[in-house]
Amino acid sequence: MAERSSISGLTDSEAQEFHQFYIQGMIAFTAVAVVAHVLVWAWRPWLNSSPKGIVMTDLTAGSVQRIMTGDSKSFRVIYTVSFATILAIALVAQKLGWHWRSWLPGAEGAESLNDGVKVAVYNFMSQLL
Repeated sequence: MAERSSISGLTDSEAQEFHQFYIQGMIAFTAVAVVAHVLVWAWRPWLNSSPKGIVMTDLTAGSVQRIMTGDSKSFRVIYTVSFATILAIALVAQKLGWHWRSWLPGAEGAESLNDGVKVAVYNFMSQLL
């Protein structure tokens, strides 16, 4: 029997394996967060360095429509990247037999894969405003 001397109850090799998976997960999470921040920064810089003179802190209910009219290209790019990412997640999860609709807000009641992904993307993008 392997010696279990740590407070976690794991052997040294089990602890190293757990640490390896933890680090891989942290790197993946950090990469996704960096990509998300770069996309949002490209769409709407949140410091006073915007060439349009509009920053995230200037958003009000009345100014959103005016801002979105000039951002249709940025909106489409973020929508496309988000749709492709969520579609890939949904396809892999569906292929593995997982219930992916419960993971994505708004997709629970969607009847098709496309509708579920679309609703999830719009829900995600509504959080950006």
